[in-house]
Amino acid sequence: MRISDIIFSNTYTYTDFHRRFSLLKEFIEFLLYKDRQKHLPVLDRFDRFCVGKRITDDNKEAVKEWGEDLFKKILSSKDPYDILSEIEDDFKKCPVFFLQTPVEPRSEDVVFIGKWIKKNVDERAFLIFKADCDMAAGCYFSWGDEKYDMSFKSMKKTQYKKISSRIKEIMNENIL
Repeated sequence: MRISDIIFSNTYTYTDFHRRFSLLKEFIEFLLYKDRQKHLPVLDRFDRFCVGKRITDDNKEAVKEWGEDLFKKILSSKDPYDILSEIEDDFKKCPVFFLQTPVEPRSEDVVFIGKWIKKNVDERAFLIFKADCDMAAGCYFSWGDEKYDMSFKSMKKTQYKKISSRIKEIMNENIL
């Protein structure tokens, strides 16, 4: 399995990739140039490296899930920076699934949606979320050249007369 595939397997959003990849690069540089505890296992050194840094538990645990072997492969290569460049190049080739909703999803919902997309759409796909409170309800998503707008905002534009007359009917029923 390629190193990028290991990283992509538990990274679901575009933003998460960039955060975790930055963390990976910073940790690899720490191991190469500053680490004084080479006798400890790599993941123990990662825990120590994270102390005092602003790293979410989600990102920390995701990086640890990649396992010791990933770090050992990078560090034992002729040029670790070549490996990091390959990971970044692989990421740039990955498809993007754009999802816009009225609210920002919870992290557990992101994981659920991300797993579903990787299983059912493309295992190398990454999500980009955008919250738009003007949508009121529904969602908008795009995949490649396909775009689907199933938001109330969109429906309101195309069905304005029907919706407004129905709202007036409901209001008149409730007033009488």
